[in-house]
Amino acid sequence: MMINELGMLQDERKPLFSALATLVSFILAGFMPLIVYVRGLFYPISSTEAFTVSVILSALTIFGLGVAKVTVTKLNPLRSGLEMLLVGGLAASVAYVVGALLRSIVG
Repeated sequence: MMINELGMLQDERKPLFSALATLVSFILAGFMPLIVYVRGLFYPISSTEAFTVSVILSALTIFGLGVAKVTVTKLNPLRSGLEMLLVGGLAASVAYVVGALLRSIVG
C-alpha cells in the first residue's frame, strides 16, 4: 500500500550495515573531543588548554557532521553545518550548565 498508493520507495538498506555504520560514526565522532586528553597521557597539557582544544574539536566535528549530512538531504552544506553547530552548541551549553549546577549542589 505504501509503495502503490503513496508512491513511497521500498527501503532496501541492510540493517546490519546501517548498524555498523552508526557504530563507527558514534565511535569516531565521540572520540574527537577526547583526542587531546589521550594525548595528555603522553605529553602533559594544562586542564584549561585541554578543555579549550576539546571544545574546538567538538565544534569542528559537529560542523563536519552537519556538512556531511548534505549527502542525504541535498541542502546547502554551509547552512547545514552551521545549523548543526548551533543546535549541538546549545545542547552542550545546557549540559555544561546542568553539570556545573549539580557539582555545586553535590559538592
